[in-house]
Amino acid sequence: MKYWVDFESEGFEVTVINENGTERIIINGDQYEAELLPLDNKGTYIAFLNNSPLIFHVESKGNGEIEVKLPDVTHRMSIVKSVGRSGARSRAQMSGPMKIKSPMSGLIVNVMVETGQKVEKGTPLLVLEAMKMRNEIKAPRDGVVKEIKVQKGQTVDSGAVVLTIE
Repeated sequence: MKYWVDFESEGFEVTVINENGTERIIINGDQYEAELLPLDNKGTYIAFLNNSPLIFHVESKGNGEIEVKLPDVTHRMSIVKSVGRSGARSRAQMSGPMKIKSPMSGLIVNVMVETGQKVEKGTPLLVLEAMKMRNEIKAPRDGVVKEIKVQKGQTVDSGAVVLTIE
C-alpha cells in the first residue's frame, strides 16, 4: 500500500509491503525492514526498524492528521492513502526547496557535500551518529545543496534542519 505523508514543509512517498509477517517500508526509495508491535490499546507502539527499537505514541487528530510522540520530540503529519501508480503527487511535491532534517538526536560525524554542489537522489549528504550507530543521511531527490546548517562535531536534536536542497 502506498501513502503520501505530509510532514511539516515536506512530503514523503511511503510504501508498506507485508511479506510473511515482516514488513518492508520504502520511504522515497530507501528500504527499511520493520516490525511494529502495539504495547497497549492506547496507541503506544514499539517499532524495530532494521533491528533498532523505537517506542512511540500515535494519536489521531481527525481528517488524516496524526501526532507521533517520540521520547524527545512530537511530530504532526497528514497521511493521504493510495497515492496511485503514477506518483504524480509525489513528483509535484518533490520540487522547490526541501529542508533535510535529522531523523534523531545525535552527533554529526561527517558532512559529505558543499553548498552549491549538485546531488542526485541517494547521494550521501552527511553521517549522523546516534546510540553508537552511524546513520548515513542521503538526498531524497536530485537537486543542488543550497544551505548547510551543521558542521562536523556538532550535536543536533531530532527534527533539526541540517541542510536544504533546491
